[in-house]
Amino acid sequence: MSITVLDYKFEGPFDHPDSLKNRSGVFVLLNKVNRRYFVIDAGESSWVKRRVVKHNRKNRWMEEVTGELRVAAYYTDKETREIIERLIQREYRPPCCRK
Repeated sequence: MSITVLDYKFEGPFDHPDSLKNRSGVFVLLNKVNRRYFVIDAGESSWVKRRVVKHNRKNRWMEEVTGELRVAAYYTDKETREIIERLIQREYRPPCCRK
């Protein structure tokens, strides 16, 4: 199962972070409404699963979800993940990433 965000094929979307791997990569939190997905947050980490599970914006995610919360990940090295995170945040302007 995969979802394309920008031109990157992310694993997921999953309904629980247990499906994520503890690897270096980018993650996106998605609001699934009917059959459409909306990016509500994006981040990067050396340990994707751990970062999502312990994320400090979890409460914010729940405030933004009007459908079902989903998560997806793209696993890659540190330099690439930082670039992809910035591109996603610039393109989608996720509400949970705004101050």
